Formats: sequence, C-alpha cells, structure tokens
Amino acid sequence: MMRTKVIAAAVLAAVAAFAAATADAEPKMPAPGEKIKVHHMTPEMREKLKKQLGNRIEKPGSRKGKVAFIDTCSKSCEELKNLVAAYAELTRLNLVFETAAPGDPVALKSASGADVAVVLTEDDTTTALLAAVEDGWAVVNTRRLDRSLATEEAKAKFFGARCAKEAMRAFAAVSGGLSSQYPGNIMGTRKIEDLDLVEPYLPMDKVQAIIGYLESRGVTPTIIAHYRKAVQEGWAPSPTNDYQKAIWDKVHAMPTEPIKIKPEEKKTEK
Repeated sequence: MMRTKVIAAAVLAAVAAFAAATADAEPKMPAPGEKIKVHHMTPEMREKLKKQLGNRIEKPGSRKGKVAFIDTCSKSCEELKNLVAAYAELTRLNLVFETAAPGDPVALKSASGADVAVVLTEDDTTTALLAAVEDGWAVVNTRRLDRSLATEEAKAKFFGARCAKEAMRAFAAVSGGLSSQYPGNIMGTRKIEDLDLVEPYLPMDKVQAIIGYLESRGVTPTIIAHYRKAVQEGWAPSPTNDYQKAIWDKVHAMPTEPIKIKPEEKKTEK
C-alpha cells in the first residue's frame, strides 16, 4: 500500500510539472481505493518496442553513496521503515533503514558509512528536529512527537505517522529540499500537531531536486536504460538473446557504402 501511494505520487508529479505555471496547489493524492488510469500497451506494441530498443537493464556501478535512516530508539517506527523502502524503489537511490545503539550523530553516520544520515533519538531536553546541513546529518527527537498526546491510545495512533513524517522532513532538510511551492505537505508544517493533517510523502517538486542535490554528496541512483541506449553509450553487456544481438549488430555495423559528402557550392554574386 505504501509503495502504491508513493508511485501514485510520482505519476501525479508529471502532471504537476506540466501545470506548474498555473497551479495554485499541489494535486491531491488519489482517494483510498481510487484507481489511476494507465494506458496499457498491447502485446504487439510491446513486442515491437522490444525489437527496437531491447529490454531495460541496469548500469553496473551507477548507484553510489548511501542515505541512512538510523533508529536508536526503544520504540521502533515501522511506518518510517516502510516509507524508506518505498522511496528507495521509486528513486533508485541507496536509502536504508538501520538500527543502532544511542550515540553521537556524527559517529553514527560515520559508522554506517553514510553520506547523509537521519538519526532518530529519544531526548527530553532537545528540539524535535535538528539539521546540520553542511555536515549531512539530522536528528529527530521522537520524545517530542507524542508529548502533546494525553492518552496511550492517542500515542499509539499518531506516533508512528508523526515519526515517519518528521524523519522525511529531516531528510529533505539536509538534502536540498527544505521548501516547496505547494502547500499542504510535510515541508509546510510549523508545529508537531500539523503533521497529523498531511500525508508523509515528499512534495512533488522536491523529489527531483533532492536527487540532484544528493549527487553533489556522491549519492547517485541506479541508471536504468533500454539495451539499445546502453549499447550506444558503450556500457551494455554482450547480447544474451536474439533481440539484443540484433540491436548489438545494428549499432556496431560498419557502413555498407562509402559516406558521400556533397561539396559546398560557391555562391557568386550577380
């Protein structure tokens, strides 16, 4: 369900980019159970495309770096764990959820081998979110997330979602996505209680911005391309089926006839 909603947000992102000049608000997420209309290719169309382009393959070694969400709390946040996994699949970045003993955020980031880290802690004295942008780490103090909730029932209902939302805010804060042109999302919240009114997803205009920013920190996504493009760029593996072999041979084929260059005609003034 989490993966479906994240991918649905990505689909809507294309619409948002097209209409950004006139849009006043971020497009709404699909209602629960609402189906997104997607154009499905016929088997014939898919076969033709496969002959022309080949299947999609991953470029070896293209995914680099690491973003770690490090949970040091006594109470685990499963909602965040699921959200991290969904965004890792969507963005093809190396986003991971880890657990560790409480400690200094700089030391935890170093021990994880992460280029960017969001550390979840439990502290009665510090603020809810602390971001060290230049150093690439942020701390979310989960003790502040349920302080305003009076009953255990309310804490059980809201804590997990608040934890996931605040951690994604922290991630955006240290990854070049602190603000958004759209209202009504996690980046526009001013107090903890505001988190209850929004979805946990990153604003549509920030996902690509974050991917671009993370590249400057050495974090890059897996590159996926059709086999034809990989052959043209020189990183495709040797063909393993008839489709790939036909594409490989066509791209590497030498001209069958000499290339004729028509001499330039000199223009004379009358």
